[in-house]
Amino acid sequence: MLKNTEYKYDFFYDFGPSELKELAEEFNLASFRAKQMLQWQQKGISDFSEMTNLSVDLRTKLSESFKQCGLSLVQELKSQDSESSKLLYELHDRQRIETVLMRYRFGLSCCISSEAGCLMGCAFCASSIAGYGRKLSSGEMFAQVAQTAHLANERIRNVTVMGTGEPLNNLDALIEFLKRLHDPEYGLGISYRNMTVSTCGLIDKMLVLAAEVLPITLSISLHAPNQELREQLMPIAKLYHFDDLLAAAQEWMSRTGRRVTFEYALFKDVNDSREQAEELAGKLRGCNCHVNLIPANTVPGLDFEASPKEAVRRFQEKLGKQGVNVTLRRSLGQDVNAACGQLRRQAPNDKAEG
Repeated sequence: MLKNTEYKYDFFYDFGPSELKELAEEFNLASFRAKQMLQWQQKGISDFSEMTNLSVDLRTKLSESFKQCGLSLVQELKSQDSESSKLLYELHDRQRIETVLMRYRFGLSCCISSEAGCLMGCAFCASSIAGYGRKLSSGEMFAQVAQTAHLANERIRNVTVMGTGEPLNNLDALIEFLKRLHDPEYGLGISYRNMTVSTCGLIDKMLVLAAEVLPITLSISLHAPNQELREQLMPIAKLYHFDDLLAAAQEWMSRTGRRVTFEYALFKDVNDSREQAEELAGKLRGCNCHVNLIPANTVPGLDFEASPKEAVRRFQEKLGKQGVNVTLRRSLGQDVNAACGQLRRQAPNDKAEG
Protein backbone atom coordinates (compact mmCIF):
# COMPACT_ATOMS: atom_id res chain seq x y z
CA MET A 1 0.00 0.00 0.00
CA LEU A 2 1.34 3.45 -0.95
CA LYS A 3 2.05 5.83 1.90
CA ASN A 4 -0.39 8.72 2.26
CA THR A 5 0.98 11.89 0.64
CA GLU A 6 -1.87 14.21 1.67
CA TYR A 7 -0.37 15.49 4.89
CA LYS A 8 -2.21 17.85 7.20
CA TYR A 9 0.93 19.26 8.79
CA ASP A 10 4.48 19.91 7.58
CA PHE A 11 7.00 19.54 10.38
CA PHE A 12 6.59 17.90 13.79
CA TYR A 13 9.12 20.12 15.61
CA ASP A 14 7.04 23.19 14.74
CA PHE A 15 4.54 21.96 17.32
CA GLY A 16 5.35 23.39 20.74
CA PRO A 17 3.58 22.55 24.03
CA SER A 18 0.27 24.26 23.18
CA GLU A 19 0.13 22.81 19.66
CA LEU A 20 0.91 19.33 20.93
CA LYS A 21 -1.84 19.64 23.53
CA GLU A 22 -4.28 20.57 20.76
CA LEU A 23 -2.99 17.66 18.66
CA ALA A 24 -3.61 15.26 21.56
CA GLU A 25 -7.17 16.57 21.82
CA GLU A 26 -7.64 16.21 18.06
CA PHE A 27 -6.52 12.58 18.28
CA ASN A 28 -8.66 11.96 21.39
CA LEU A 29 -5.58 11.15 23.46
CA ALA A 30 -4.93 11.52 27.17
CA SER A 31 -3.27 14.88 27.92
CA PHE A 32 0.00 13.27 29.06
CA ARG A 33 0.61 12.08 25.49
CA ALA A 34 1.40 15.69 24.52
CA LYS A 35 4.16 15.74 27.14
CA GLN A 36 5.54 12.46 25.84
CA MET A 37 5.70 13.77 22.30
CA LEU A 38 7.42 16.92 23.51
CA GLN A 39 10.00 14.82 25.33
CA TRP A 40 10.83 13.03 22.10
CA GLN A 41 11.51 16.39 20.48
CA GLN A 42 13.84 17.25 23.35
CA LYS A 43 15.65 13.96 22.76
CA GLY A 44 16.15 14.85 19.09
CA ILE A 45 14.35 11.94 17.43
CA SER A 46 14.05 12.11 13.64
CA ASP A 47 11.37 9.46 13.03
CA PHE A 48 8.05 8.68 14.68
CA SER A 49 9.07 5.02 14.92
CA GLU A 50 11.51 6.03 17.67
CA MET A 51 8.66 7.08 19.98
CA THR A 52 8.62 3.72 21.72
CA ASN A 53 6.27 4.71 24.57
CA LEU A 54 3.50 5.52 22.05
CA SER A 55 1.33 2.84 20.49
CA VAL A 56 2.09 1.62 16.99
CA ASP A 57 -1.29 2.93 15.84
CA LEU A 58 -0.51 6.42 17.18
CA ARG A 59 2.94 6.45 15.60
CA THR A 60 1.35 5.47 12.29
CA LYS A 61 -1.22 8.22 12.64
CA LEU A 62 1.50 10.78 13.33
CA SER A 63 3.51 9.68 10.29
CA GLU A 64 0.38 10.02 8.16
CA SER A 65 -0.38 13.48 9.56
CA PHE A 66 3.07 15.09 9.25
CA LYS A 67 5.09 15.46 6.09
CA GLN A 68 8.28 15.22 8.13
CA CYS A 69 9.03 14.23 11.72
CA GLY A 70 12.60 15.48 12.10
CA LEU A 71 15.23 16.81 9.75
CA SER A 72 16.55 14.27 7.24
CA LEU A 73 20.31 13.80 7.47
CA VAL A 74 21.68 13.86 3.92
CA GLN A 75 25.40 13.89 4.61
CA GLU A 76 27.83 14.06 7.51
CA LEU A 77 31.48 14.99 7.15
CA LYS A 78 33.79 14.42 10.12
CA SER A 79 37.17 16.09 10.44
CA GLN A 80 40.21 13.86 10.67
CA ASP A 81 40.92 15.09 14.20
CA SER A 82 37.32 14.26 15.26
CA GLU A 83 36.93 17.78 16.64
CA SER A 84 34.23 18.91 14.22
CA SER A 85 31.48 17.57 12.00
CA LYS A 86 29.46 19.25 9.30
CA LEU A 87 25.90 18.00 8.81
CA LEU A 88 23.73 18.57 5.75
CA TYR A 89 20.04 18.34 6.64
CA GLU A 90 17.03 18.31 4.33
CA LEU A 91 13.76 20.05 5.24
CA HIS A 92 10.20 18.96 4.51
CA ASP A 93 10.15 20.98 1.26
CA ARG A 94 13.56 19.58 0.24
CA GLN A 95 15.48 22.76 1.00
CA ARG A 96 18.86 21.96 2.51
CA ILE A 97 20.72 23.53 5.42
CA GLU A 98 24.03 23.08 7.20
CA THR A 99 24.77 22.55 10.89
CA VAL A 100 28.24 22.32 12.40
CA LEU A 101 29.23 20.48 15.57
CA MET A 102 32.50 21.48 17.25
CA ARG A 103 34.28 19.97 20.23
CA TYR A 104 36.06 22.27 22.66
CA ARG A 105 37.60 21.66 26.07
CA PHE A 106 34.40 22.95 27.71
CA GLY A 107 32.16 20.62 25.69
CA LEU A 108 30.18 20.56 22.46
CA SER A 109 29.20 23.66 20.53
CA CYS A 110 26.61 23.64 17.75
CA CYS A 111 26.46 26.24 14.99
CA ILE A 112 23.07 26.34 13.26
CA SER A 113 21.55 27.97 10.19
CA SER A 114 18.64 30.40 10.38
CA GLU A 115 17.76 30.41 6.67
CA ALA A 116 18.13 28.10 3.69
CA GLY A 117 20.56 30.27 1.78
CA CYS A 118 21.36 33.92 2.44
CA LEU A 119 20.31 37.25 0.93
CA MET A 120 23.19 39.35 2.28
CA GLY A 121 25.57 38.62 -0.61
CA CYS A 122 28.88 39.19 1.21
CA ALA A 123 31.67 39.08 -1.36
CA PHE A 124 33.77 36.52 0.51
CA CYS A 125 31.01 34.14 1.63
CA ALA A 126 29.75 30.88 0.13
CA SER A 127 26.30 31.11 1.73
CA SER A 128 24.70 33.13 -1.06
CA ILE A 129 26.17 31.20 -3.99
CA ALA A 130 23.79 28.22 -3.94
CA GLY A 131 20.75 30.50 -4.01
CA TYR A 132 18.14 31.49 -1.45
CA GLY A 133 15.36 29.18 -0.33
CA ARG A 134 13.47 30.60 2.63
CA LYS A 135 13.52 31.48 6.31
CA LEU A 136 13.53 28.62 8.79
CA SER A 137 10.87 28.11 11.42
CA SER A 138 11.79 28.17 15.10
CA GLY A 139 11.10 24.42 15.13
CA GLU A 140 13.60 23.83 12.32
CA MET A 141 16.23 25.76 14.26
CA PHE A 142 15.44 23.85 17.44
CA ALA A 143 15.58 20.52 15.60
CA GLN A 144 19.13 21.25 14.41
CA VAL A 145 20.32 21.49 18.01
CA ALA A 146 18.26 18.60 19.41
CA GLN A 147 19.00 16.18 16.58
CA THR A 148 22.69 17.04 16.44
CA ALA A 149 22.96 16.36 20.19
CA HIS A 150 21.16 13.05 19.60
CA LEU A 151 23.62 12.10 16.85
CA ALA A 152 26.56 13.00 19.07
CA ASN A 153 24.96 11.21 22.04
CA GLU A 154 26.12 14.10 24.19
CA ARG A 155 24.62 17.31 25.58
CA ILE A 156 25.36 20.49 23.65
CA ARG A 157 26.65 23.30 25.85
CA ASN A 158 26.93 26.26 23.46
CA VAL A 159 24.77 27.24 20.49
CA THR A 160 25.65 29.85 17.89
CA VAL A 161 23.26 31.10 15.23
CA MET A 162 26.09 31.79 12.83
CA GLY A 163 25.55 29.37 9.97
CA THR A 164 23.83 30.09 6.68
CA GLY A 165 21.43 33.02 6.68
CA GLU A 166 21.05 36.36 8.47
CA PRO A 167 19.36 35.58 11.82
CA LEU A 168 17.91 39.07 12.25
CA ASN A 169 16.23 38.73 8.86
CA ASN A 170 14.22 36.00 10.57
CA LEU A 171 13.75 37.82 13.86
CA ASP A 172 10.40 36.51 15.14
CA ALA A 173 11.37 32.87 14.63
CA LEU A 174 14.81 33.57 16.11
CA ILE A 175 13.42 35.01 19.34
CA GLU A 176 10.96 32.13 19.69
CA PHE A 177 13.81 29.67 19.13
CA LEU A 178 16.10 31.28 21.72
CA LYS A 179 13.38 31.24 24.37
CA ARG A 180 12.47 27.64 23.59
CA LEU A 181 16.09 26.54 23.65
CA HIS A 182 16.52 28.12 27.09
CA ASP A 183 13.33 26.75 28.65
CA PRO A 184 14.26 23.89 31.02
CA GLU A 185 10.78 22.32 30.84
CA TYR A 186 9.89 22.66 27.17
CA GLY A 187 13.31 23.15 25.59
CA LEU A 188 16.87 22.09 26.31
CA GLY A 189 17.66 24.27 29.31
CA ILE A 190 20.64 25.94 27.67
CA SER A 191 21.78 29.15 29.36
CA TYR A 192 21.25 32.36 27.41
CA ARG A 193 24.87 33.18 28.20
CA ASN A 194 25.86 30.14 26.16
CA MET A 195 24.00 31.42 23.08
CA THR A 196 25.47 33.66 20.40
CA VAL A 197 23.64 35.34 17.53
CA SER A 198 25.64 36.64 14.59
CA THR A 199 24.46 39.49 12.38
CA CYS A 200 25.72 41.51 9.43
CA GLY A 201 24.51 44.54 11.36
CA LEU A 202 20.79 45.13 10.78
CA ILE A 203 20.62 48.03 13.22
CA ASP A 204 16.85 48.40 13.55
CA LYS A 205 16.41 44.70 14.27
CA MET A 206 19.39 44.66 16.64
CA LEU A 207 17.53 47.14 18.81
CA VAL A 208 14.31 45.11 18.64
CA LEU A 209 16.25 42.08 19.85
CA ALA A 210 17.87 44.21 22.56
CA ALA A 211 14.41 45.11 23.85
CA GLU A 212 13.88 41.41 24.68
CA VAL A 213 16.74 41.77 27.19
CA LEU A 214 17.95 38.22 26.64
CA PRO A 215 21.50 37.91 28.05
CA ILE A 216 22.86 36.35 24.87
CA THR A 217 26.05 37.38 23.07
CA LEU A 218 25.56 39.50 19.97
CA SER A 219 28.25 38.98 17.36
CA ILE A 220 28.50 41.61 14.61
CA SER A 221 30.27 40.78 11.35
CA LEU A 222 32.52 43.79 10.80
CA HIS A 223 35.39 42.57 8.57
CA ALA A 224 36.59 46.10 7.76
CA PRO A 225 37.91 49.13 9.66
CA ASN A 226 35.90 51.71 7.72
CA GLN A 227 32.75 52.34 5.71
CA GLU A 228 34.36 52.30 2.27
CA LEU A 229 35.95 48.85 2.54
CA ARG A 230 32.96 47.41 4.37
CA GLU A 231 30.70 48.41 1.49
CA GLN A 232 32.99 46.57 -0.93
CA LEU A 233 32.90 43.40 1.18
CA MET A 234 29.33 43.54 2.50
CA PRO A 235 26.52 45.12 0.41
CA ILE A 236 24.36 45.52 3.54
CA ALA A 237 26.79 48.24 4.66
CA LYS A 238 25.21 50.56 2.08
CA LEU A 239 22.06 50.54 4.21
CA TYR A 240 23.71 50.65 7.63
CA HIS A 241 26.65 53.05 8.01
CA PHE A 242 29.77 51.98 9.87
CA ASP A 243 29.53 54.75 12.47
CA ASP A 244 25.83 54.08 13.05
CA LEU A 245 26.60 50.39 13.55
CA LEU A 246 29.18 51.19 16.24
CA ALA A 247 26.66 53.47 17.94
CA ALA A 248 24.04 50.70 17.83
CA ALA A 249 26.56 48.31 19.39
CA GLN A 250 26.99 50.76 22.26
CA GLU A 251 23.19 50.95 22.58
CA TRP A 252 23.00 47.15 22.72
CA MET A 253 25.51 47.10 25.57
CA SER A 254 23.61 49.84 27.40
CA ARG A 255 20.26 48.02 27.12
CA THR A 256 21.42 44.47 27.82
CA GLY A 257 24.54 44.88 29.94
CA ARG A 258 26.30 42.50 27.55
CA ARG A 259 29.31 43.53 25.51
CA VAL A 260 29.31 43.01 21.75
CA THR A 261 31.70 40.81 19.82
CA PHE A 262 32.97 42.07 16.47
CA GLU A 263 33.87 39.32 14.00
CA TYR A 264 36.75 40.16 11.69
CA ALA A 265 37.79 37.62 9.03
CA LEU A 266 41.27 38.33 7.70
CA PHE A 267 41.91 38.25 3.95
CA LYS A 268 45.32 38.64 2.34
CA ASP A 269 45.99 42.15 1.01
CA VAL A 270 42.37 43.14 1.63
CA ASN A 271 41.87 43.97 5.31
CA ASP A 272 44.95 42.65 7.14
CA SER A 273 47.54 45.45 7.05
CA ARG A 274 49.15 47.22 10.02
CA GLU A 275 47.45 50.44 8.98
CA GLN A 276 44.04 48.79 8.95
CA ALA A 277 44.67 47.30 12.38
CA GLU A 278 45.54 50.77 13.70
CA GLU A 279 42.44 52.26 12.07
CA LEU A 280 40.20 49.59 13.57
CA ALA A 281 41.75 50.09 17.00
CA GLY A 282 41.10 53.80 16.73
CA LYS A 283 37.44 53.24 15.88
CA LEU A 284 36.94 50.82 18.79
CA ARG A 285 38.94 52.72 21.41
CA GLY A 286 36.86 53.13 24.56
CA CYS A 287 34.28 50.61 23.42
CA ASN A 288 33.58 47.74 25.83
CA CYS A 289 33.75 45.13 23.11
CA HIS A 290 35.64 42.04 22.04
CA VAL A 291 37.20 41.49 18.62
CA ASN A 292 37.25 37.91 17.37
CA LEU A 293 39.78 37.53 14.57
CA ILE A 294 38.95 34.72 12.16
CA PRO A 295 41.47 32.85 10.02
CA ALA A 296 39.44 33.00 6.83
CA ASN A 297 38.44 29.91 4.88
CA THR A 298 39.24 29.89 1.18
CA VAL A 299 36.10 29.43 -0.93
CA PRO A 300 36.59 27.98 -4.43
CA GLY A 301 35.39 30.44 -7.06
CA LEU A 302 35.78 33.53 -4.88
CA ASP A 303 38.76 35.83 -5.25
CA PHE A 304 39.78 35.93 -1.60
CA GLU A 305 42.79 34.31 0.03
CA ALA A 306 43.33 33.68 3.73
CA SER A 307 45.87 35.96 5.39
CA PRO A 308 49.26 34.38 6.16
CA LYS A 309 49.81 33.38 9.79
CA GLU A 310 52.36 36.14 10.25
CA ALA A 311 49.87 38.79 9.08
CA VAL A 312 47.24 37.39 11.43
CA ARG A 313 49.68 37.46 14.35
CA ARG A 314 50.75 41.01 13.52
CA PHE A 315 47.15 42.23 13.26
CA GLN A 316 46.25 40.65 16.61
CA GLU A 317 49.32 42.09 18.28
CA LYS A 318 48.63 45.59 16.96
CA LEU A 319 45.05 45.57 18.27
CA GLY A 320 46.17 44.27 21.65
CA LYS A 321 48.81 46.95 22.04
CA GLN A 322 46.16 49.57 21.29
CA GLY A 323 44.05 48.32 24.20
CA VAL A 324 41.49 46.33 22.22
CA ASN A 325 40.27 43.06 23.74
CA VAL A 326 41.11 40.61 20.96
CA THR A 327 41.30 36.84 20.48
CA LEU A 328 41.98 34.57 17.54
CA ARG A 329 39.28 32.03 16.80
CA ARG A 330 40.45 28.46 16.93
CA SER A 331 40.29 27.02 13.42
CA LEU A 332 38.36 23.76 13.14
CA GLY A 333 37.09 21.68 10.24
CA GLN A 334 39.43 22.76 7.47
CA ASP A 335 39.03 19.31 5.90
CA VAL A 336 35.20 19.34 5.98
CA ASN A 337 34.39 22.49 3.98
CA ALA A 338 34.44 24.71 7.05
CA ALA A 339 33.08 27.89 5.46
CA CYS A 340 29.31 28.31 5.77
CA GLY A 341 27.41 27.23 2.68
CA GLN A 342 30.12 25.14 1.04
CA LEU A 343 28.55 21.74 1.68
CA ARG A 344 25.10 22.95 0.63
CA ARG A 345 26.67 24.47 -2.49
CA GLN A 346 28.48 21.24 -3.42
CA ALA A 347 25.44 19.03 -2.80
CA PRO A 348 22.48 21.12 -4.02
CA ASN A 349 19.02 19.66 -4.39
CA ASP A 350 17.54 20.86 -7.64
CA LYS A 351 14.17 19.36 -6.69
CA ALA A 352 13.62 21.73 -3.76
CA GLU A 353 10.22 23.35 -3.66
CA GLY A 354 9.65 27.05 -3.40
